[in-house]
Amino acid sequence: MAYFDTSTPVFSELIRKLEVTDRAHADIFNEIFQKLLNNDLALSKKMSEEMTEEQVIEIYCNAIGIDYQPEDALGEAISDDELIELLNNIFG
Repeated sequence: MAYFDTSTPVFSELIRKLEVTDRAHADIFNEIFQKLLNNDLALSKKMSEEMTEEQVIEIYCNAIGIDYQPEDALGEAISDDELIELLNNIFG
């Protein structure tokens, strides 16, 4: 079984679009899948290097439509660890 190369992911802004005239061949699909995988890995690496956990949580909450408020129902601030635990329990 072959695996995609994940050793040096580089982000690609352009990804080939399949055409109706394309042959249904693994080489064509694998080229696209490799770029998508590389993009995910490159973004993940960049986020882990440059962002705090709180920034990642805020972006994630905003992306799924949750209003990010680091306060509980009583208006008291909660710690990052408590927020991470809460998110893990919800999505975990």
